Amino acid sequence: MRVLNYYDKSRLDPDLKKLALTIRRRLRKDKDLVIGISGGEGTGKTTLGIILGALIDPKFDLERSISLIPNEQEIKEEFNKLGRYQCYMIDEAIRSLYKMNFMSNLQQMLIQMWATERYQNKATIMIIPRFKDLTEYFRNHRVKLWIHVFDRGRAVLYLRDDNPYLDDPWHLKDIDKKFKKAKDNYVDMDVDQKIERESKRMNYFDNIFFPDLPEELKKKYFELRQESREIFFQELKEQEETQISKTARQLRQTRDRLIHYLMKIKKPLNYEGLEEITTISKPTLMKIVKSQQKIVDKENLAREKLIGETGVDKHLAEAIEIQRKRNIPTFARV
Repeated sequence: MRVLNYYDKSRLDPDLKKLALTIRRRLRKDKDLVIGISGGEGTGKTTLGIILGALIDPKFDLERSISLIPNEQEIKEEFNKLGRYQCYMIDEAIRSLYKMNFMSNLQQMLIQMWATERYQNKATIMIIPRFKDLTEYFRNHRVKLWIHVFDRGRAVLYLRDDNPYLDDPWHLKDIDKKFKKAKDNYVDMDVDQKIERESKRMNYFDNIFFPDLPEELKKKYFELRQESREIFFQELKEQEETQISKTARQLRQTRDRLIHYLMKIKKPLNYEGLEEITTISKPTLMKIVKSQQKIVDKENLAREKLIGETGVDKHLAEAIEIQRKRNIPTFARV
């Protein structure tokens, strides 16, 4: 489902179209580009990402050009399926809520992928809740354009300051200081007031206006998102069940070893006493001890075999070395 088929380009914001054209020209100069789009829930950051992606790449498609709730392998496969100069969008917000290290893992994978696939000259749009969710290295060295969506249809474009002597090319530290000193309450400002303030920032470049998704396109997007969520939650459930099963198996192994230790090594403990303590039946306890004894016998046999093959020489070498350090004469010196 190609997105541009649902829009009259002549009615789109001229500045948004100019931005897309600039990006298209950049890609054709043998470069790639990473764009971060941030914003609160329900502000329309995904909508803007879809429209911008379609303006950059006329073939931009909801099913093939967007990764909804992605994993690293899926991103690699879908990214490489796209042709040169195309645009790929990553919508990761839901997954990052459930896996706190996902953003870090994702960014590491993307850095490695772009290092080897930069020749494809593609644009990548990342939809993120907050710009600071990106690691410092990632946002300072990989993201060239940052768009923050303040409300439906209203956003601001920032450009990275490429002064090589700066360690904070987005001047985020300076902004934090100014916010602390400001007397007015940013939260109480309306959208126009917020954008007016943003226009005074060093990285500010332009205001962006964008329309909503057409109903048919919106319906298709929500269907794809719901399908992706169902798959994701099923994967999450399977992972949790696997982890629970693994943990239960480890606990059972520890329990069995402890029972064997109490019955065969620690002593004196009889099955009746152990049955009362553990609430495990005597026949089951006997099976556990018998099974663990086989494991212990096998381990002992392997240990004896190892000593038989290397132990004498090894122990002799160790003894000589200890005596040498103590300056004690040994038969090796005689």
